[in-house]
Amino acid sequence: MGLYRYDSLKTVQKQKKPHVKFGPVGNSSQTAEYSWKTGLIYGDAQNFARYLAETPANLMTPTIFVENVQSKLRDLNNVEIIVRDKGWVINNNMGAFLSVAQGSDEPLKFLEIHYKGGKEGDKPLALVGKGKFFTVQIL
Repeated sequence: MGLYRYDSLKTVQKQKKPHVKFGPVGNSSQTAEYSWKTGLIYGDAQNFARYLAETPANLMTPTIFVENVQSKLRDLNNVEIIVRDKGWVINNNMGAFLSVAQGSDEPLKFLEIHYKGGKEGDKPLALVGKGKFFTVQIL
């Protein structure tokens, strides 16, 4: 995570490409390997969230945002992605969401990501938010 830089808008000559080799430290037990892989997943997820948040709005429109998330999560078996449109928003009386979206020429997108990997009987955890900002809500 410390090597992450948002330099997508810089010329190739000005982009900094670190030359670092790293890997698990300590013994090579399954626990160390699992922790290493878990850390890589967490770091990748954090950097993806940074990329989504730091990209200027004119380059991260709702459509591009949805496409990025879909491409990142499409191969996960326990994740379902649902993209809602303006008609769905109107039918669900989401007037505040609709009024914010009317300020743009870009069609609105309401993105739902359902993770179906929790334990049976556990309370669901919902991340609810507008745009790139979320709040956590236990249902």
